[in-house]
Amino acid sequence: LWLSENGGSNQHFIQTADIDASLSSTINSGLGFEPIAFNASVYNGTGYKITNLFMNRPNTASGGHTAGLFGLVDNGSIIKNVSVVNADITGYQLVGVIIGELKGDSYLLTSYATGVLESDGRQTGALVGNMRGGTVKNCYSNVTLTRFGNSYTMGTITGNNYGSDLIENCYSIGGGVQIIAISHYTGGSAAIKNSFYLDTHTYTGSNWCNNCVESSETSKSETEMKSISTYIASGWDFVGESNNGTEDIWMIDEAGVINSGYPYFNPDIYIVDTTIPVITLLGDAAVTIEVGTTYSDAGATASDNYDGDITSSITTVNPVDINVVGVYTVTYNVSDTNNNDAVEVTRTVTVVDTTIPVITLLGDAAVT
Repeated sequence: LWLSENGGSNQHFIQTADIDASLSSTINSGLGFEPIAFNASVYNGTGYKITNLFMNRPNTASGGHTAGLFGLVDNGSIIKNVSVVNADITGYQLVGVIIGELKGDSYLLTSYATGVLESDGRQTGALVGNMRGGTVKNCYSNVTLTRFGNSYTMGTITGNNYGSDLIENCYSIGGGVQIIAISHYTGGSAAIKNSFYLDTHTYTGSNWCNNCVESSETSKSETEMKSISTYIASGWDFVGESNNGTEDIWMIDEAGVINSGYPYFNPDIYIVDTTIPVITLLGDAAVTIEVGTTYSDAGATASDNYDGDITSSITTVNPVDINVVGVYTVTYNVSDTNNNDAVEVTRTVTVVDTTIPVITLLGDAAVT
């Protein structure tokens, strides 16, 4: 609820436990959960589930425009490793179970949603309602979609894609009424790549691709969608193969026990690195130099438990002015690829003047 009320701006959040959101049906006078506004921030669900999320916002007055767990996600934000299970979402327009609108070079990665979603139909998708400069990659949905409006079909992954949007390595198995495979509209330089949908549902028309770069969503039978060969042939990165990458994002249980036999995420991708890197100062922590002489900073090294040697990433601020007497502080900072900041290390450089002045006699030293 704190995030719902305060949003996120230039922040990094990590989910550390499953969340049962059943009480969301009782808050805000029956409107349910209020979408989270997210700006230039990161949310890592780490694979923990958010279950029974409820929202009943069928018009603009009730806050149903740009609705989902997250409302507007903008300015380079990253939503990853989010698992929304058994959601019950009613919105108006720009509606998705996870995100209402994804824009501004923002990302939804390695996430999934199950449950039901209802809207007017416009710019509505199972995971994301509307995209304007967003990427949805390595995600899946099992959401039943219905609409109370009389126009527009709803996408089984996203509603609309504009500009440079990308949907890649995603699949959908959910159905509903007035649905379209993967996305209703893909225009501009947007692309759908290596994504699949279950052929047992009735789809209204096909993706409206208006000058898009690529539109490669493919209908597959239940048998095909439960076969690892379907995905490996299209470049998906699975545990046990190395031709498509070494991140080992996906797994599949062809015996049909886990996730009913459909692909699911490798739990190892959820491992969180919260260990800060360490900066080691080279040379003395306090240095004294004579004014007017040269000063060459000895520098520092940095190491990280995950990234290894990150010395080259150190940011050094060196304000030393060798021509001005004073005390200066040189600072060293670094962050690892998981946004853990090291403790700042400093060096004190004191510029002194200890050279005695020289008096030069004019004329003779002895005069008679």
